[in-house]
Amino acid sequence: MKRSFAFYLIILITSSSFAQLAPAVAKYDLSKKRLLIQSCSMYLYNANQGAIDLDSAVVVACKAYKLPVSLSYNEGFYDGTKLVGSDLIEKGDINSAKKLLGKAKAEDKIKILLQLGSFYLFKPGTKAEDLKNAKTYIDEAILVSNKLKIKKWKHESLLLLGKYYYQANNQAEGNKYFIQVINECRKQNDKRGLAEALDAYGTLLFNLDPQKEKILEEAVSLYASLGMEEKRIENYMKITTIYFWGGKVNEAKKRLYQNLVDLRKINFTHQQFAETTITFIELGQHNIPTALYYALKSVKRMEAEKDYTFGDIFYTRLGDVYN
Repeated sequence: MKRSFAFYLIILITSSSFAQLAPAVAKYDLSKKRLLIQSCSMYLYNANQGAIDLDSAVVVACKAYKLPVSLSYNEGFYDGTKLVGSDLIEKGDINSAKKLLGKAKAEDKIKILLQLGSFYLFKPGTKAEDLKNAKTYIDEAILVSNKLKIKKWKHESLLLLGKYYYQANNQAEGNKYFIQVINECRKQNDKRGLAEALDAYGTLLFNLDPQKEKILEEAVSLYASLGMEEKRIENYMKITTIYFWGGKVNEAKKRLYQNLVDLRKINFTHQQFAETTITFIELGQHNIPTALYYALKSVKRMEAEKDYTFGDIFYTRLGDVYN
């Protein structure tokens, strides 16, 4: 069932004044909160093709669950410890963040530059002024990282530049920077850096690109070897999306069932996005008992956790089964 970005914002605005961070979300560590953002935004984006862009889906997911939008893009430079300038940028106090940037040195300066570049780059919609601002901060981050000669910050800056070119509809130019980081990480045997670069690159490739699945599969394998289970699951879900939109619905369905198994293993309780997708597929294949089972399961899970975020989706899906 399609919903517009405006529809979701109305729901969020009317509930934001009294809603608190739900216990079902508060119990998660940082990696699981990021997985929640990704699983929710992927669902919203795929369920509302043409009505909501991915950045908007991320914003809606974050606002709905009372999580900072920055968690969706600061993984490469925020591990839960204090991040200089993040409180200002999260509040939208960009002028104060810019003043802080003027005083910052070395790595703190790069962190603020990456945050400002990301802030403008991942704003909902694609506005020329936002892209221009993003490019300014990204270019400066690259200059500072080159001066410091710290591999991590050089790679983070280049990956953000690659993402910039994708937003600017210049995929060929963006590919150069992703491939550069990937090749450097291979030479340095930097498994985590390689996984993150493959993840960033594969995520942005079109679903019909034959390289997308191969790249994400390698990311899945690397994250598994590193014990980063939430990231492995996230990239596994991205591959499932490829199968779904590629018409391989039965394969996508098998992967969704496996996804539920994986989520249970890590005690990630927000399984309703996978369950409602299974319901949609089973309903389309006229497997009514199975569709009803998963529709009821998603509603009961939501009610047991007392987390009614996006409740209309799950109640509506249940109603679809009975219609």
